[in-house]
Amino acid sequence: MELGIADAIKAKAVETDGETVSELVADGKVELGLIVTPNIMSVPGADLVGPLPAAIDSIVMFTAGASAVSPNRQAARALISLLKSPEVRPMIKAKGNDPA
Repeated sequence: MELGIADAIKAKAVETDGETVSELVADGKVELGLIVTPNIMSVPGADLVGPLPAAIDSIVMFTAGASAVSPNRQAARALISLLKSPEVRPMIKAKGNDPA
């Protein structure tokens, strides 16, 4: 889906490497930034307005796995179990992620 606003915003658009978007907003160097929710929530001075509409939003899914040859395989599996536990869900949500 295209919004049809590319030409209207081209003169004002600022492209970055992606990681500095929230900092540019917080510093007042740009008025609006689009980046993953946790990035916005982690930068003081950048306010999360809300998610994009579903038609133009994209989902970033994180997964975890333990290497079969890792000397710390049990510890890795324990960490993964912790991250999947009900006790951690509120913390994950508080940081702007959806613990699906």
